[in-house]
Amino acid sequence: MQTEKFPFSIRIAATLLSIVLIGIIMYWGKGILIPLFFALLAAFLLLPLCNWLEHKKIPRSLASLICILLLLIILSSCVYLFSLQLINFSELLPIMQEQIQTNVDEFQKWITHHYHINGSEQMGYLNRISGTALSSVSNFAQELLLLFSGAAFSVVFVFIYAYFILYYRSILKLFALKLFDEFFYDDVVDFIHESRLITHNYIFGLMLEMLIMASVNCLALSLLGIPYFMMIGLIAAVLNIIPYLGFFIAIGIAFIITLSTGGMITSVETILVMWLIHILDANILMPRIVGARVKMNALITILAVLMGNMIWGIPGMFLFIPLVAIVKILLQRIDGMEAWVILIGEGEKISKKKQKK
Repeated sequence: MQTEKFPFSIRIAATLLSIVLIGIIMYWGKGILIPLFFALLAAFLLLPLCNWLEHKKIPRSLASLICILLLLIILSSCVYLFSLQLINFSELLPIMQEQIQTNVDEFQKWITHHYHINGSEQMGYLNRISGTALSSVSNFAQELLLLFSGAAFSVVFVFIYAYFILYYRSILKLFALKLFDEFFYDDVVDFIHESRLITHNYIFGLMLEMLIMASVNCLALSLLGIPYFMMIGLIAAVLNIIPYLGFFIAIGIAFIITLSTGGMITSVETILVMWLIHILDANILMPRIVGARVKMNALITILAVLMGNMIWGIPGMFLFIPLVAIVKILLQRIDGMEAWVILIGEGEKISKKKQKK
């Protein structure tokens, strides 16, 4: 069927206008869209298990409930184990506090000896700095508390949405098919199937990236002779999933432990090593491992993370990678969108396929 060809200027203007309008809708509707998209990812992840349970003659309502409860148990277990690590770390704080005070006294003596600044002047500087720091920390803690409380409230809706997506998936699939002519039914089914595979690849990519980061962190910290290097490495790998914030929390934990057990020089060495590992992960591992599994090039992967942070905040930095990958699958089935598919994915391979055709 022939379609009317509009001038390039009109097509590019319509495309850009559509992108802007979609961005505005996503920004203002993030309170509903973020939990809904998390639920969609969870439903895609649990779909094979749900199909297997239904194949064993379990009713769909019960099968969907079992899948959701299983996911809830797994996530709760991970949170519990992570909390145990933090509790074990908190038990060491009194000992660390004494050692930190000793290191601070030695550092003050070093400053006095080399820069001729007496202890009272140093304490004056510290009091002025601490006043501003405490105010900033207090504001940050309030914002963090609001973020966690809002996230905990949204998690409830994520599980509810995921259950209903699994339970009503036949209706949702039929709805998607009826939106298009029968000629496009095969394309719609392929799109749904490939979108589910993309979510699997994305989640497994994150797990692989976390495993690599845990191994590299533990190895680097053990070579430096850092006590509790296993705990620090695991916590840093888990917190690394949280963009920006997680890395600085891991740096703070590592700094406190190394300052209390090895001194200031060891703390600085640890921070520099972890910072280098973080840079390598953010610019090489994350784009290549996660981006490759969702069939996106590194540039678009980084841009997706930045755009996700701008529109949806921290959740967007997770969700925009699979979202852009799903958009790419959709664009592959729309005439005239080949350029955008090449930009998002492996353009040279796609262009060669087009030439062969």
